[in-house]
Amino acid sequence: AIAASCTRFVVEVSPENAAAFERLLAAHDCARIGQVNATGRVTILGTQGRALLDLDLERLRRAHQGGFQG
Repeated sequence: AIAASCTRFVVEVSPENAAAFERLLAAHDCARIGQVNATGRVTILGTQGRALLDLDLERLRRAHQGGFQG
């Protein structure tokens, strides 16, 4: 899991384990927001299925590994 904040996490779960994972978290606020594919981009979908975020994966990787530069 990658911590997005103190209380939010992004978790990657294999497709064959997705249903079981979602059952385990059924009592908690959580949602499937996308899936891994070969596009080289990270796309996060909103509740209406519209893309809220669409970014280059390599750019995100550099930002994450490079730390805060502000």
